[in-house]
Amino acid sequence: KAFDRLASMKCFQRVSGHHNRLLSLYAPCLYDRYQTTMKAVFNHHPNLKRPFKSSVWPAVTFNLGPHSVTKEHVDTRNYTAGACPITVLGSYDPMKGSHMVLWDLKLIIEFPPGSTIILPSSTLRHGNTTIQPHKCWYSFTQYTSGTIFCWFNYGFRSTQQLLEEDPELFARMEMERDTRWAESLNLFSTVDEYKPL
Repeated sequence: KAFDRLASMKCFQRVSGHHNRLLSLYAPCLYDRYQTTMKAVFNHHPNLKRPFKSSVWPAVTFNLGPHSVTKEHVDTRNYTAGACPITVLGSYDPMKGSHMVLWDLKLIIEFPPGSTIILPSSTLRHGNTTIQPHKCWYSFTQYTSGTIFCWFNYGFRSTQQLLEEDPELFARMEMERDTRWAESLNLFSTVDEYKPL
């Protein structure tokens, strides 16, 4: 009930749509991969319910603090080639706390309330700094488990089912594992591909 209430709120529906639009603009190939995969998954499993109709991400986290701090981490179970949008909300001074830290890039970024970042959370170490005790910090994050993409790629089968039912396809997919990473990188756009609006 609590989740349904949050997901039905206009503010989160709008932020969800904003995330969706950002991905479609800045990483259209990745967006197409999400859209194709999720459409097929939801068509194959019509009993599943999307958290937001306006979004390609099938999962969401409402981090409602009031002092939410994420330590340095990598979301290893998320889609490796994917990206996660994070929007922060609350009442705090962004110069005195709540900085987004990206360890691998050696970046510390001021992150004011209402800001959004989209990052490859399964490969990039990230987290945020704390805020003053009398302030509040919330976040809204959308993401996708990597196993959903495996399930789709394996013809809506688990790894074990694929191995038992089609060992030749399983062997071929295992051999392609090394090249799949390079193909995934091509889903991200370069600065040269951006067109002015």
